[in-house]
Amino acid sequence: MYDSPTVRAFLAGLIEGDGYLGYQFKLRLIDQDLVQYVADLLHRRISQTTPTGRNKKPLYEVNMAKKSQVAEFYQWLYPWLGTRRQAQIRAYFNKFSHLLYEDLNNLQSIIPQPPKPPGTSIQSKELTEEERAYLAGYFAAEGSIGFDKRLLLPTPYLSFESTDQDIIAYVAQLLGQHYVQLQRRTKKNKLVFRVRVHALNDVQ
Repeated sequence: MYDSPTVRAFLAGLIEGDGYLGYQFKLRLIDQDLVQYVADLLHRRISQTTPTGRNKKPLYEVNMAKKSQVAEFYQWLYPWLGTRRQAQIRAYFNKFSHLLYEDLNNLQSIIPQPPKPPGTSIQSKELTEEERAYLAGYFAAEGSIGFDKRLLLPTPYLSFESTDQDIIAYVAQLLGQHYVQLQRRTKKNKLVFRVRVHALNDVQ
């Protein structure tokens, strides 16, 4: 189903950015191909909804609700997730399921704790296939491509933003970049953190 370490890492990055981890697992995106890919891995079907209002694109969703399947899925996903997502999984096991194959506290987290502070200089390193896959999944969920138009020749950059500082710190570490805390906050008054890749060779 998802035995490949690189597939698991890609799924973890994607779900960290856009998944719903509750009494059932859900992934809802406008990207039909991504949702279909996850649905095929989980042997599930996708559904489509069309939001009300103007200029809104259809949404595609895959979900999993069977407790034994959700419990197993959450358990292998757990080490790849940040503190907020891990708390959601612990809440699931405490409230919805008696099925716990291992003590979650004994699963070593892949995301470094605590995060390095904003602006910290980070040394780049050669990434593993799993780390590349995680970045690809997280970029599909939370990344964007922009162009710096202040230059004579507009130059592309990659950008990641999130309210989860530990995740942005981890992405910055993988990319060998520093990250910053933005001046703005979300509607729920949460801090926003960002890491960008500007150097053309790094972007490529």
